[in-house]
Amino acid sequence: MTSTQTRQILEYAHGGVAPIATLTDPYGYPFSCSVDTIAVGNIRNMSGPGETLVYTSGTPPSYDLAALNNVNGVAYDPGDLYIDGRTKTGTFVLAELPAGSTVIHQITIT
Repeated sequence: MTSTQTRQILEYAHGGVAPIATLTDPYGYPFSCSVDTIAVGNIRNMSGPGETLVYTSGTPPSYDLAALNNVNGVAYDPGDLYIDGRTKTGTFVLAELPAGSTVIHQITIT
């Protein structure tokens, strides 16, 4: 789970009530996260729009897409990361970070 106000990502054991691990978001304000491989969506960073962080070890790399102003949700399928958010004008955006890639691609919904 994330704590936007404290800029933390908290891990809980299944059914637990106290965090078993805590990460501090080095870039911005976390709003959502995935489980297993930790991906965090920031609603905004310290200097502008939100981005997506993928934690493997140490300081996570930051991925962004110009169209995404706020990242609302992040979720994995068996390998790809899917990101949803909004543009500056509030339009919905869906994007994908394919497994092994460092570039987020916007997905067109028809």
